Amino acid sequence: MYTYIVYNTILFLSTLFAFLAQRSYNSNYKGAYTFFLFSSFLALFIPAAIRYDIGVDYKHYADYFELIKSGYFVAKEPLYILLNKAIALLGLDVQWFFVITSFIIYYFLYKIIPIKHLALGVFLYVVTLYLVDYSAIRQAIAVVLSTYAIQLLSEKRIKKFFIYIALAILIHLSTGLGILLVSPFIRRNYNKYLLLILLLLFYIVVVYGKITQVILFNIGDLIPKYAWYATSNLNMSAKVTSGLGILIRLFIAVVIIFFKDSIVKKNRHANVVVNLYVLYVLAYILNLDVHIFERVRHIYQFFSILSILYFIDIFDKKSKIVAASCIAFIFYAFFLKDINTDKKGVGAGLEINPYETILDR
Repeated sequence: MYTYIVYNTILFLSTLFAFLAQRSYNSNYKGAYTFFLFSSFLALFIPAAIRYDIGVDYKHYADYFELIKSGYFVAKEPLYILLNKAIALLGLDVQWFFVITSFIIYYFLYKIIPIKHLALGVFLYVVTLYLVDYSAIRQAIAVVLSTYAIQLLSEKRIKKFFIYIALAILIHLSTGLGILLVSPFIRRNYNKYLLLILLLLFYIVVVYGKITQVILFNIGDLIPKYAWYATSNLNMSAKVTSGLGILIRLFIAVVIIFFKDSIVKKNRHANVVVNLYVLYVLAYILNLDVHIFERVRHIYQFFSILSILYFIDIFDKKSKIVAASCIAFIFYAFFLKDINTDKKGVGAGLEINPYETILDR
């Protein structure tokens, strides 16, 4: 019960203060906007910064820190190595790695979410990605950097786009490349019916053709660094606990893509976001078959949040409230399920339950 209270309090406070910041943005009280925005940030940052032994990768990061501190070679990206070395040289312990990385993730989070959708955007982030980012820290940083880079690309700020993509690559190679390699194609306005047919055919091929095994057993030839995935425990069948959850997520995807033209008409920057959301859905379909593709899905997952925000924006005020409430309820139910199932010691999931802090050590 304690863990439920903690995570729900994080959700409530971060969303409440985001809502108050959103409402005060265009007022004459800019100080109120700054206060509420910072309060929302702290509601996410403090629990993440002081967490202890939470997340399936927590111990790996702690072990890597000690190895890097002791001068051992660790085959990871240079910015990740540099960050650990800097913390060690300052005489700080490993907890500061979680403090600094949490700050970076949530700093960019609030730069990415449009102010007019801040409350719902923060809510959706907490119920879909907040607990995931307790584990996949390097990737989480690369994801927010890449997502911010896409925002710059949409604004035709090309030089800054490449700077942030380069930073993403230097902290987590596959995430940065996952955005960079598709960037020449995502600015095109693809026909929505073509995209829907693509999703249907892809689903059939993955589910009935077992293409995921073909990809995994040939990935080593294309990218030798990832050859070990084929024989690791990550190459295992994904555990499908709720067929209803799959159907709901795919239904939301189909609806958003079907309304793509209206979304882009309302917001010209949304075209790039929805195209990347399609990649997220493709990765989600792959993840239904093999667990490792959850990390690929994570690369594009932020664009699912942004796509939902842009989708809701096409409706009138009353319809927005109904649509936002329905989507919030659905993802909140998934959030509660994740807290319940992703417990430490069971050998699967995010291992985010129970919540512990450095004060509990």
